[in-house]
Amino acid sequence: MRARELTPVIHVKNQEQAFKNIETCIESEIGLCWLIGHNLDNLELIRIAYKAKQKYKDINIGINCLGMKYDDVSIFASFIDYVWTDNCYAEPRESGIKRNHRYFGGIAFKYQNPRFSLEDDCVNALGFVDVITTSGDATGSPPTLDKIKKIYEYVNPAPVAIASGIDENNIEQFLPYVEYYLVATGISKNWHELDPDKLKKLQDIITDFNYKNVWCI
Repeated sequence: MRARELTPVIHVKNQEQAFKNIETCIESEIGLCWLIGHNLDNLELIRIAYKAKQKYKDINIGINCLGMKYDDVSIFASFIDYVWTDNCYAEPRESGIKRNHRYFGGIAFKYQNPRFSLEDDCVNALGFVDVITTSGDATGSPPTLDKIKKIYEYVNPAPVAIASGIDENNIEQFLPYVEYYLVATGISKNWHELDPDKLKKLQDIITDFNYKNVWCI
């Protein structure tokens, strides 16, 4: 079993705000954080991510450019460590782009339309996605445990990620099946500011699981 990992999602407003939240993650010994800009131009988000990569060497940086296809993000953000898209159904690695990052591709993701059955979409994605990434039905809403168990069954041993609705009260049920937790609301004071105390509580639950199930095997 691989270690579980909390990967905070920063809703980027500007560079100063993004850097402040990245520093919160570093202080909490987080290994990977995500930058996403709901009301920010994607090229500005990529510029901020580039500056972050130059400034912070002790953390991996991921990016979600809403509305951009995977190949386009790979071209404009070739320097990045991780790329996440909400919908990977039509985004096989067909361009031959050499990449230095891992790809978190959305399957059965909120507000996205599936192509086939859940099983078929999961199996098809395994050919070009590094981490199968799913969500609940809406922002701030967790997926059902039944959905996660099915995805785990379809893609195991490939890793699975959840990108909505996770907090300290519901994470434990998912830990046997999910490796990555992309969390914003559950560890935040508000839309733009992470909460160090909430972050630590969730991180402690994951660390405890890793200690009991991974590191001491």
